[in-house]
Amino acid sequence: MVAGNKVGFSFLTWGRALVTTEQFSQAASYLEKEIEIHPSSSEAHLLLGKAYWGMGRIKDAKAAWERAASLEPKLAPLVEARLARLNRLQKLLIISNEVNAEEQVPPFLVRDLLSAYFSRLGFTISPRLSGEFLSRLTSSLDALAPLALDEVRKMSEADILILCDAASYLEVQDFREDQIKATARLAGTAIDLHHHTRLASYQALRTGSAPTLLEASRAALKTAADRLANELLQQIVSTEALRPRLAVEPEDICLPRLTFPQGSRVAFEVTVHNRGDEEARSFQVNVWERQPGFPKGPARGEDRLIDSFQVASLPPLSSATFSLEWEARTPGLNQIGVSIQTENRKKEMKGQGQEAHREVLVLSRDQILEGLYRLALSYTSPGSQDRLLLNAQLKVALRPGDESSLRDLLKVAIDPHGSLLTAIGLGIRPWNIFSDEVAAPMAKRAAKVDAQNWLALIKGARDRPAHETGIPSRSQVYGAHVVLEQLLPDGSAMVKVQMPLH
Repeated sequence: MVAGNKVGFSFLTWGRALVTTEQFSQAASYLEKEIEIHPSSSEAHLLLGKAYWGMGRIKDAKAAWERAASLEPKLAPLVEARLARLNRLQKLLIISNEVNAEEQVPPFLVRDLLSAYFSRLGFTISPRLSGEFLSRLTSSLDALAPLALDEVRKMSEADILILCDAASYLEVQDFREDQIKATARLAGTAIDLHHHTRLASYQALRTGSAPTLLEASRAALKTAADRLANELLQQIVSTEALRPRLAVEPEDICLPRLTFPQGSRVAFEVTVHNRGDEEARSFQVNVWERQPGFPKGPARGEDRLIDSFQVASLPPLSSATFSLEWEARTPGLNQIGVSIQTENRKKEMKGQGQEAHREVLVLSRDQILEGLYRLALSYTSPGSQDRLLLNAQLKVALRPGDESSLRDLLKVAIDPHGSLLTAIGLGIRPWNIFSDEVAAPMAKRAAKVDAQNWLALIKGARDRPAHETGIPSRSQVYGAHVVLEQLLPDGSAMVKVQMPLH
């Protein structure tokens, strides 16, 4: 509460509320009073700059924001982003040969009034010509007065603009040669003359009478210029209004990896940015998955919602990160996507990245198994016993109920003398373990367990009575020893074990 304020309210609190509801004029009055009491309040200066901007007081807004940044260095990036708008609006372009047909207002006078008006706001006026008009004027000068054309070629850009103003007002299509020459000579020195004097000269050149146009049209001229200035200012304030710019990129979907086994639960994060120079209010972040078979593109109704987050406020030039979990259920190329929904979607999101997604590969058990065996096979010699054994084990793994595949495995796994049994176990590096020091021993341990299971299966199939069929259940056996351990490039492990049968 402001010290000494008997009514019990804070000017800053009311100013903040009025800025939020876009009542800029009232907000400015409260914030100015707050700054009188607390001149070092960076928030008050920042809010006052926004109120001034909404009122069209661009120059005052710039000063208020610069003061806020000087008081609080952390505000410098935000202030720089807002002042960048001024750099884009430093010059307003007005077509110099436009004449108000109803009021017959000379365009250079309108431009002068506009220039004076906008200079008070921190802008400069830069006239420009239509190419068609300038070309027509040059052609007329070339055809009617070669000497005058030579004079035009020596003129500066500003002098040519003045000449075109004069020619436009004096109806160039009706010029006589002597008028062309006189206008060209006059334009050569008119840049140093006051516009009133130049207008009188042009009027005298056209009619040969006293300069009465300025006095007769002064009121109409002021009205037309004020109306045009207000229209332009409203366009500026509307086009360059402070607004949020919510965005999300594919790299903002932070997954531990891009390949997952089917059935795994994946913890990941999503980050949403407000890259604008205004607070983003009341928006929703939807995180969804698109399973294989659905068309690519923006989120569709068939997409499954993973989670949704309602955000009340996100400050300018800041980010928000959300943590969630996803279950990899469907094998194939899945998509994890993020969509931003706002109440005023068109105003806040136009032209911005309102949706992003990343593709992740979900592998079934058979796909993982086959890929693991293919990798292990690439590290065995063609025609070797190990290569034959891996191929036989893979067939049994992919077709567990096939008796012929099991018989082929027995032929390879048991030596010709029936005294030694060999098996190869493969262990996958845990997908959610990122430390090599931890993952490597776990992969080797899994490979040893897998090798023990293969030994148990092969031994059980060899020892079963002839009349029994079916694949024996796997279990641990004893008496085996490791003859080979190898880590594969992807972090998985291959372990070869043997055991005597007698």
